[in-house]
Amino acid sequence: MHNKSKSILLGFLILLLTLSLVACSSGGSGQSNQGSGDKPEFVLKFGHDQAPDHAYNQAAVWFAKEVNKRTDGRVKIDVFPNAQLGEESTMLDSLKMGTLDFCITSTSNASSHVPQMGLLSTSYLFNDEDHLYKVATDPEIINKFDKLVSEKNLGFKLITFLPNGLRSLYATREIKGINDVQGMKVRVMSSPIETKVWEAIGTKPTTVPFNEVYTALQTNLVEGAENTPSSYLTAKHYEVAHYFIETGHEWLMSEVWVSNKTWEKLPEDIRQIIMETGVEMARYGLDKQLENDNKALEELTSKYGVKDIKVDVTPFKERVKPLHEQIAKELKCEDVLARIQELGK
Repeated sequence: MHNKSKSILLGFLILLLTLSLVACSSGGSGQSNQGSGDKPEFVLKFGHDQAPDHAYNQAAVWFAKEVNKRTDGRVKIDVFPNAQLGEESTMLDSLKMGTLDFCITSTSNASSHVPQMGLLSTSYLFNDEDHLYKVATDPEIINKFDKLVSEKNLGFKLITFLPNGLRSLYATREIKGINDVQGMKVRVMSSPIETKVWEAIGTKPTTVPFNEVYTALQTNLVEGAENTPSSYLTAKHYEVAHYFIETGHEWLMSEVWVSNKTWEKLPEDIRQIIMETGVEMARYGLDKQLENDNKALEELTSKYGVKDIKVDVTPFKERVKPLHEQIAKELKCEDVLARIQELGK
């Protein structure tokens, strides 16, 4: 009887152990599929060329955390700032090859692949930050540009536009209004649209690489340049150009891309989470950029003695506005301009 009891007990323990192992195995499999186990289903790379304290990086890190959380850990995204994975053009090539999953680019670099995107860098195109955000997250505009990208078979897909701050003029001399910039040598980015804008305003636009702007201002090769307060501060251009003129002429728009090869391997539910999180990333990135710019302008005026000048921008807008229709016609994207204008009403 004693042996029989022992046998029954042993059999019962074996049964419990077996059931336990089955349960663990089943639960473990479920956990693994949901990604909350030791290993996520997808480990992806996200690159950009800005510093860790830039709004690009703040937005990318937020996006990575949110996607990880919303997929219950199934997706892990590692962010690589400071051009660790190459300059923007290199990263776009990496997207095409599938060796990089996500990246952020400026509209100027994106427009070398999709010229129609150049419209978005036209000055005084957006009324304010709310109008900018509406355009950045408008499904109609995103689908329009995504279709253009798809038709060109570039190997990457548009997730969202990323609004990225407001550019203004800064100069080596005081500027009180549009009359003071007539004939002024202003550094512009290497873009036909930038040149057209500043010619229309009445200046002499001069293309200078960004890393040479300090010296160009110092040696009077140019008398002014334009950028966000954050970039003006970090590049130390205030040391050679003490006047910041709030022309607020260009709301910057960047793009967040995903590799087609990455997109194709992701299940539909994860794709949906990425697109929805992308829309929120646009808001988060814009808020961070404006916060950074406000802090930068405060530091520039209080710590470095920069003179912050508010000018009447109406004459600037009047000179640039006719370019909107002209540029849209040249780029064959009048429908995009019409939609932008509609969203601004």
